[in-house]
Amino acid sequence: MTYGCFNQAVKLNEATRDAWIEILRRVPGSKLFLKNAAFGDEDLRQRWRADFASMGVASDRLIFEGWTEKDDYLASFQRVDVGLDPFPYTGGTTTIESLWMGVPVVTRLGQTLISRQGYGIMMNVGLGEWVASDWPSYIDKAVDVAADLGALALLRRGLRDRVCHSPVLDAPRFARHMREALFGMWSRYGAGKIDSPGEKAASARKAVYQTSIEPERPVWVVSATQRSEQEFWECSALGRSLREHLALDRRLEPCIAFDNRRGLPEVFNAAIDRAPPDGVLIFIHDDVWIDDVDGFADRVLSGLLEFDVIGVAGNRRRMPGQTAWGFLDTRFTPEDPRNLSGRIGHGAHPGDAKVSNFGTMPAACELLDGVFIATTKKALAGTGVQFDPRFGFHFYDLDFCRAARKAGLRLGTWPIALTHQSVGGYFNREWLKASQSYLAKWKR
Repeated sequence: MTYGCFNQAVKLNEATRDAWIEILRRVPGSKLFLKNAAFGDEDLRQRWRADFASMGVASDRLIFEGWTEKDDYLASFQRVDVGLDPFPYTGGTTTIESLWMGVPVVTRLGQTLISRQGYGIMMNVGLGEWVASDWPSYIDKAVDVAADLGALALLRRGLRDRVCHSPVLDAPRFARHMREALFGMWSRYGAGKIDSPGEKAASARKAVYQTSIEPERPVWVVSATQRSEQEFWECSALGRSLREHLALDRRLEPCIAFDNRRGLPEVFNAAIDRAPPDGVLIFIHDDVWIDDVDGFADRVLSGLLEFDVIGVAGNRRRMPGQTAWGFLDTRFTPEDPRNLSGRIGHGAHPGDAKVSNFGTMPAACELLDGVFIATTKKALAGTGVQFDPRFGFHFYDLDFCRAARKAGLRLGTWPIALTHQSVGGYFNREWLKASQSYLAKWKR
């Protein structure tokens, strides 16, 4: 694993250096490639070698290179696996060049304009999971990516195409938004309107969504609840968290079955039938908090660029007679953790949730947890895959995954922040009855 940073040396402060030292210490055999004009100076190289050596990182794990012509500079990214952004002066052009050359970048989010450059770029190419909120999470993200080189290779292969189809390189769209923003500010000034602090904060959050990927694509949030409509929006985890996102992202459209007594497959299939041809479908339980502060729809859309169906937790394999994505049989035999992937919180509220980390993601999977499943109308319409009505609540998700894989669809986990208020209902009478129907249908 070779980490790299091609930003100017003046950005590389002590805190950034210490974070990189910790990353190299936690990833045995990894190296750090630093390239910019300043590193053509041997004295500077020696100082960096001494600093790393004093913290237990051998000098031969550092690679230095000075200024080169543009073509050679871009070619140097081929020697880097993962980019590391400095902080608080994050990369701008360098980060875009890195992504263009197929190298994703771990960045940190700050409060100032210059410390949010990396965040803005990564969010706009649908890689919000590469953004850290502090140094510990920055280090963890850089370390964790080294644990699944297959997933990294998959991401890198499609990275240039992702950048090409993102707002980062959509100049006409940027110009249109800039024009609208300037005229909007001038109109408000001319009208004598002064925003309150709350209105300014809301405008800032809306700006995040105005720079999202696929800004016109409809994203349906499909769920069923036994609550009334009013109770759902005021009391349920999904309703309360979804309200904030609906106010900020016009792509999101709730498709909720209130006062519901039907099975989930019936509700979900009705949504599939009604969804527009370019629609995205998110099937989610009503006792789930959407924890992403912003960019929820973008996060889902970015996952669907890599897979046909995504979830937040799943199993990379499927065994004969398996009756749950995380367990092997009706005796509750746990699956080998090495085969699991994903992450989700459990608790009454996000603030007191206990996060379950099942394994590295993104990862291609055979089975997904039904608490959250997202896909597209195009993927389902093209294969005829739907939910089987015989599985009202239990096993509808496993059955759907089996049908999707049989139809050739690609399943995978994707980092989306959720908190589930329940841990699932296994081994009650209804579950056992459904397990018999499921095993009878699929035979193995």
